[in-house]
Amino acid sequence: MPTKASTAQYSYSFTGWDTGTVAGTVTTYQSLFKGDVNKYKVTFVDDDGETVLQEPTEYEYGTAVDKIEKPAEPTKAATAQYTYTFAGWSPTLAEVTGDNGQVGLWFMLMAASLLGLVVTAIRRRKFRR
Repeated sequence: MPTKASTAQYSYSFTGWDTGTVAGTVTTYQSLFKGDVNKYKVTFVDDDGETVLQEPTEYEYGTAVDKIEKPAEPTKAATAQYTYTFAGWSPTLAEVTGDNGQVGLWFMLMAASLLGLVVTAIRRRKFRR
């Protein structure tokens, strides 16, 4: 049975043969394939890379950003040293083109400042699959 290599967008399955093309005494048949749009998982996790904020959801290749269901904006308890403000997702949300882990980014504001300066940093950790 003939096969056709998958792409990021489609997986193909053989459906049969065409009716054939006659050229003189030679008949040529071409294999026919059905393309199915691939689905990929999008997972939202906290900055620790392990705490899942929303169960992974499958989306078809090419799903637009505005169609991706995002979890409620996460919150993070303050510590004696820092308060946290949610800063967004990393990598930046984009059209679905493969499995993707979205990691929460946080602004960390020091509770006590030195010499009147407030230090701001973004905490980011790598998503572990």
